Amino acid sequence: MRFPTRLAVLLVLSTLALGGCDVLNGAKPLSTTPKTQSAENDVVSYVRTTVVEIRRGSVFKVHVEVVAKEDLELLAVSETVPEGFSLEDSAPPTKFLTNVAAGEKIELDYRVKAGKKKGSFPLTGFARAKLAGEDSVQLELVSPLKVR
Repeated sequence: MRFPTRLAVLLVLSTLALGGCDVLNGAKPLSTTPKTQSAENDVVSYVRTTVVEIRRGSVFKVHVEVVAKEDLELLAVSETVPEGFSLEDSAPPTKFLTNVAAGEKIELDYRVKAGKKKGSFPLTGFARAKLAGEDSVQLELVSPLKVR
């Protein structure tokens, strides 16, 4: 009965290797811990938390916070997913507030489905703030996503 046991082991190892097992292929395992990137200026703080490595076609979560550092007439945020990716939620990741007090914030939570191509892709967003009587200012935040 040694033959069926060897055959079973061979089949399991072949399946793992063909299925993209990172360990057997010598690739580094995906980092599934979300990372935080941020940008700020004198008026707002913009923070995005998401994973930075994903598998093709997988769905991942994105959390965004934009905080007013001063009283504002307008505070807005708009996120854009990379080409080939799609939003899993029906509403676009965009939100705005008017007559914002210092310390108030906008929060966005949304889900994205990664595209079918491997490579590095930018998850991009813009926060816009307008102080009373002044022109609005824009702050960009780019998070790199690696699709494997």
